[in-house]
Amino acid sequence: MNAASKRDVRCSFIVPIRRVKANPIEIESLGDYFKSLRLAGCEVLIVDGSPKAVFAEHKKVWQNFSRHFAPDPKYTYLNGKVNGVHTGVDVASCERIILADDDIRYSSADVQKMCDLLDVHEMVRPQNFIEPLPWWARIETGRILINRGVLRAGDYPGTCGFRRSTMLRVGHYDGDVLFDNEEIVRHFALHGANVKYARDFFILKRPPSFTKWLEQRPRQAYEDFVMRGKTFAFL
Repeated sequence: MNAASKRDVRCSFIVPIRRVKANPIEIESLGDYFKSLRLAGCEVLIVDGSPKAVFAEHKKVWQNFSRHFAPDPKYTYLNGKVNGVHTGVDVASCERIILADDDIRYSSADVQKMCDLLDVHEMVRPQNFIEPLPWWARIETGRILINRGVLRAGDYPGTCGFRRSTMLRVGHYDGDVLFDNEEIVRHFALHGANVKYARDFFILKRPPSFTKWLEQRPRQAYEDFVMRGKTFAFL
């Protein structure tokens, strides 16, 4: 990255990812997305825990628009994604950091709004909406809407923004848990960070495949069954 482009960078955008096999269509699609993030002023950091052969296929395309690297082996949490997050924070060169799952899609306007909010708050938790909507995604959307209706903080999104200095101050969050997207927010709040629950800030999420959706059911049950009133309402 040259000196001129460094001046254009507004935030570091961390995407932890892992694939067991290379998918050329997905690689190109994500490459286009990473390019759009770079054009939006992001330092794009792809922390890739894929096997070596898959990692190499990813790197061929993604290195053109991002910094693409493996998780630091010093992190040994049971949740591999968290190892990627902490590695990304170590590498990030910006104070403002956006963390997002690989199915989240920020627009340039979303990046700008998140950066503006991070000028005021130490952490920002927006909300997701799913598009397109196959029938299983409609069920998931129903779950999202119920969460927004009964939880003051809204639904649990696959993305958040935070200040790097705040992460360094509050320390590492627990990476030996299943529900890492919520754990990072709880950790920041527990340690006194100023958390903005931005219930009017909506970020696009792509629906999972039907097979992936079925795989996610046990995790969703783990998240929801602790709130029995809400689970009863959903049923």
